[in-house]
Amino acid sequence: DDLGLDDVVLAAATYVLDSPIEVGDQLRIVGVGTTQTHVLAASGVDPLFHLDEVTPPQLVLMHLSMDALGGDEVDGKASATLVLDHVAMPNPDGGIYLGYAAVGGIVNVDDTDIAGLFGFYGSRIAWINRSRFGKLALLQADAGVTYQLGLAHVVVDGSGSDDAALRLDSRGEVFFDQVTVQDTRYGFYIDEAPESLTIEGLHYLRNLRPMKVLSGADLTLRNSEFRDNLPTTS
Repeated sequence: DDLGLDDVVLAAATYVLDSPIEVGDQLRIVGVGTTQTHVLAASGVDPLFHLDEVTPPQLVLMHLSMDALGGDEVDGKASATLVLDHVAMPNPDGGIYLGYAAVGGIVNVDDTDIAGLFGFYGSRIAWINRSRFGKLALLQADAGVTYQLGLAHVVVDGSGSDDAALRLDSRGEVFFDQVTVQDTRYGFYIDEAPESLTIEGLHYLRNLRPMKVLSGADLTLRNSEFRDNLPTTS
């Protein structure tokens, strides 16, 4: 393979893992489609995939669905490279979170639907396109690190979660275009942001909290809408 990846090609079937897969190098798993290739956890298996913390690995998942039965589908450190392309994770109690790494890796998500949490703390470059999440946490806060973050045509839909939110904490170059935050309990809050941040096309609908900007950033909203939100104090 010209990318140096170990390829695993899965047919249309359901695959049950009785132990986590430890990813220590470069692995690409390709299915037939999200409604045809399913990767499930056996009882007590959490996570499905663990990204090695010593040698930053690369994991590419394409055209499949995953369910860890309430556990994590993927965990590890943000030093890893993670690519999701046409992936579905329908369990709102599951999710992906890459823990803190000072030397961040790369995240690339396209055409993916994650009902639970997707988040990272320290990924250096992250591009998320045409995807949907229950909860989204984007954390890139180390001083002196060059970060890039882009979201385009992304939906955070909290209708299936009690603690849904979109959280941004980035000191990097941030690009938002057509981002919808709807039906969440905690809304959209910005802990840290570049001195100047422009969001093109924010759709903020039926949330129980107002949008909050805690960083003091110079925020510009263009072509955006705020509708049917119900701020509460609970």
